[in-house]
Amino acid sequence: VNQTYRKSDFLIENGIFDGYCGKEQIRELHIPDGVTKVRAIYGENLQYLSRLVIPASVEKINLQELQSLSLEEIVVNNSNKVYYSREGVLFRYGASYPVEGFKNSDTIIHDDTKDTLLLYPCNRKTSFYKVPDNIARIASEAFSDAQLEYITLPSSLKSIGDGAFSYCDNLTELDIPDGVRKLGDDCVFECPKLKSLSMPFINHKRTPCPKIDVDEFMLRVSDLRTEIDRNEFK
Repeated sequence: VNQTYRKSDFLIENGIFDGYCGKEQIRELHIPDGVTKVRAIYGENLQYLSRLVIPASVEKINLQELQSLSLEEIVVNNSNKVYYSREGVLFRYGASYPVEGFKNSDTIIHDDTKDTLLLYPCNRKTSFYKVPDNIARIASEAFSDAQLEYITLPSSLKSIGDGAFSYCDNLTELDIPDGVRKLGDDCVFECPKLKSLSMPFINHKRTPCPKIDVDEFMLRVSDLRTEIDRNEFK
């Protein structure tokens, strides 16, 4: 869908995007080129917004704003040096380095072994998602409210943020890899259909949790986080 905008449709000052003020309901929002920071995505006519397109110029995004939207897809321009997208999911590069022998700052390489999954659009219509093998971190609330039933996590994963899998109403099982060394508060919270949880440092066995009490479940996660904190890499 090709969306036509007027300059007056946006709240932008000094390269900071603060919202859409157009008079028409839109399903797709293209952040204008030249914006360097997305601080807010405010707008009365964004109730049906499902697709967000981020230009190469954006260097910082307020993730809480994106988490408040019922998005199905996030698309990042391939030339962006900070963020990228795969299958509609938002990621951040872990580290970037200039290519040796080139003075042009646009010529860089990325160390994709330290990348972070920032946000899985909560309205994305699929029941299964496999986190890419290179991802080292999952950001806080990255999968919050997702409609997924199964999420596969890679062995490369080292850190899971606060509330990363909170309010996943359809999630039935989750295997946290042994390589995880940081587990955030309430990382798995209010997941009523969760039947089993496999976590590191608990005898490397699956921990069954059929319809367990939320407080009991969070105690297990809290105990795990404490154990992990004591065993962090030097």
